[in-house]
Amino acid sequence: ALAIATFEALGEESNMASSAPDGVDPAAWAALLKWSIAQTAEGDGTSSEPPAPMSKEKREFLEAVMKDGVVDLVKRAGEILESLHEGTKPCREGAEMDDDATDQMIGLMEEMMDIVEQIDFAMALVQIGGVPPLLAIVENDLIPEDLRKETLAVLGTVAQNNPYAQDALMAHGALPIFVKIANSSASTSSADTTGSEAAADAAPSKPTSNQLRLKALHAMSCLARGHAAAEAALVSDEVRGVETLESCLATDFIRLQRKATFVTR
Repeated sequence: ALAIATFEALGEESNMASSAPDGVDPAAWAALLKWSIAQTAEGDGTSSEPPAPMSKEKREFLEAVMKDGVVDLVKRAGEILESLHEGTKPCREGAEMDDDATDQMIGLMEEMMDIVEQIDFAMALVQIGGVPPLLAIVENDLIPEDLRKETLAVLGTVAQNNPYAQDALMAHGALPIFVKIANSSASTSSADTTGSEAAADAAPSKPTSNQLRLKALHAMSCLARGHAAAEAALVSDEVRGVETLESCLATDFIRLQRKATFVTR
């Protein structure tokens, strides 16, 4: 009888192991199943007795935990905008940001991306006035390129399949900004500097990398796609979107070529 029981136990364990999902150690899977069965046999923690009312202390504790665990994402987005505005102040005054400050600002922009990936919060960002300060970051050549790229990615996400945000971005002149960056050559000349900027002896524009152009092209695509007014503006002589696409197609950067081809279609 002992031999038969042992044989049956071994057979049961073998069946457990053979039912393991792909990529899971069969022995570990069998051990987990055996442990689960043993715990079930001892009881699942339920009781036939009606639950006792929660005490005032426990209720207050639970409410406090739930309150602390819920983040007001709209409020947090506003806090991030304030921190970004303050953190990029040196660049607005003609100076440059140090590496530590840049890393901090990029981290905040990545957090902003997590927020606006939900379309309701993307709309909320527009409602709290988030578009102008983000566009100001994108336009400023003195702001580190990595931060500008992250900002373009955020703006593209905000605009994508979001008519409300697309209307707001168009109203704030985002399309010409995106097009200008996407159409910039890798060796921007001093001729791009306006007369007032030259008079102020501002630093010359930094070369625009193909990576930054790619992000701008993506944001441009997200803004124009499915939005009649943006599509019409993109092909107008004033915005020069067609010229920008031709410029991107003529580059030797394959990812920029592919993106331009996608937008053209």
